[in-house]
Amino acid sequence: MYDLPVNSVLVAIFTIFLVTFVKVLCPIHNDPISMVPRPWLSRWTGAVAEYHWVMGNRPKYVHNLHKKYSPIVRVAPDKIDICDINAHSIRRRLLSSPMSDTSLQSMQPTIDMNIQLAIRQMRHEMKSRGSIDIFKWWYLMSTDLIGQLTFGHTFQLLERGQKNQLAADLETLPRLGMIGSAFPTLLQLAAILPLPYFWNAMKAGQRIAEYADQSLLAYKTSVTRDAVNPKPTLFTNYSMRARIDYRT
Repeated sequence: MYDLPVNSVLVAIFTIFLVTFVKVLCPIHNDPISMVPRPWLSRWTGAVAEYHWVMGNRPKYVHNLHKKYSPIVRVAPDKIDICDINAHSIRRRLLSSPMSDTSLQSMQPTIDMNIQLAIRQMRHEMKSRGSIDIFKWWYLMSTDLIGQLTFGHTFQLLERGQKNQLAADLETLPRLGMIGSAFPTLLQLAAILPLPYFWNAMKAGQRIAEYADQSLLAYKTSVTRDAVNPKPTLFTNYSMRARIDYRT
């Protein structure tokens, strides 16, 4: 057996310690957000905020930080939380029009159309199977409605009568996403290590993001073709009004 000299072992240990120390110290010394008000632990770790997230009271914890420090607080080494009434009012104005009574009433024909299709499909299932999976049809209908009111087209789940990959991802992602949002490092490790639970969450998130990009592009294309009378959605004027509000 080959024995390493004691001096070599000590040099290796010292080198590892020095590299670790520099990696920790340099970001702190050159910290661009060091002046943001914070609890002293938030400069070193986000464990406190993550603990309150796991316990279900993170909003209350962050709200108390704002009351104690300022509208801008640091909750982790790389995270800042901002509580700004003006920013909130901008977003409220952006959504006030599509959420108004007039706008919601204009969407009633679209909603009725999907309801009638769901009822026809349930009648067909009753005749063919002798029973109806009410939850399945309500889920397919609500998902199609979300797609139509958001992107201007359905996911065609009611027509198919079954979930597609997107619907399956949407159904499972909230459970997986909660862990990923609190512990993003685990999702990063999932790309390297065999962690099926987090691997599935990562892949589902990627598929949903890709589908959202495709849907937004398709809607922008349809609006470009008919800019005078675009197909209305909950967010038809969101981008345009956002640019105007932020400029002013």
